[in-house]
Amino acid sequence: MCKPTNKQTISTPLNQITMTRFNKHTKTLKREGNDIISYHTRVATIIGNELHIHGKWWSTTTRHINYVADELNLTKVNSSEYNDNATDRTKKLDSWKQV
Repeated sequence: MCKPTNKQTISTPLNQITMTRFNKHTKTLKREGNDIISYHTRVATIIGNELHIHGKWWSTTTRHINYVADELNLTKVNSSEYNDNATDRTKKLDSWKQV
């Protein structure tokens, strides 16, 4: 199994975020902290050993999600509990915002 490569640290005023590009889909898929970004959209979040998927996606993005789950050995979870409309701020992911 290939491990993600090309780690970069991006400085922000509040903290530092580690961005990882994967061996496949290098131009369209990345990990920023615990967020999985496909193209320019946050499509999933890593919580523990689970990959919480935010909504339903077209085939290419679904391939990206499956690839990340396989590469990082994560269990996929359809994440209706964690969404943009959650009243509890700890469960609010802003998943639909462009990055």
